[in-house]
Amino acid sequence: MIERSTDMSVAAYFDTTIWRAVRPAYAAHWEADREGATLADAGFQARFEDWGRFAAWLLEAFERPGCFGDYLRAAGRTQIRIRKKGGLFRGYGYQWRTDNRLAPGSWGLGYAGQVLALNPKTGKAPIKFGYVKYGRNARDLAEIFRDWNAAGRR
Repeated sequence: MIERSTDMSVAAYFDTTIWRAVRPAYAAHWEADREGATLADAGFQARFEDWGRFAAWLLEAFERPGCFGDYLRAAGRTQIRIRKKGGLFRGYGYQWRTDNRLAPGSWGLGYAGQVLALNPKTGKAPIKFGYVKYGRNARDLAEIFRDWNAAGRR
C-alpha cells in the first residue's frame, strides 16, 4: 500500500518521513527480499541508542494531532481480540499488541524476541534488544514495566 501510493519503497518512505525526524546518531537499514521489497514486518535494524531515540519520538508523536498521531492512538487500541487462553496479550492493534495482562501500553514485538513497548500515560518505553535465547522474555519485561509504570510519570 505504501509503495503503490508513494512510488517509494517502504524503507525509503520510512527514512524520509520518520527516521530523519527521529534524528538518529547512526544509519539504520531495512532487510529486503530477492525482488528488493522491504521486509516491513521484521526487517528494520538500528543500533540500541537509536531505538531509544525512536521510542522517545514515538511517545511524542503519540500526543501530536495528525495522521501519524491518529495512527498510533488507534494502533494502541484493540482492533482484534486474541482468544488464546493464557497468552500475555489479549488484543491486536495495527501492527501492535494490546491489552497486556500484566502491563499497559502498546507492544511492538520484533524478530527473535525484541520488544518495544509504549505507555504514553507514563511517558515510559522499555526496549528489549537482543536475540530471544538471551536474557528475559516478553513476560519478564511486562512484569518490570508494570512496576516501572506504577512509579508514575517519568
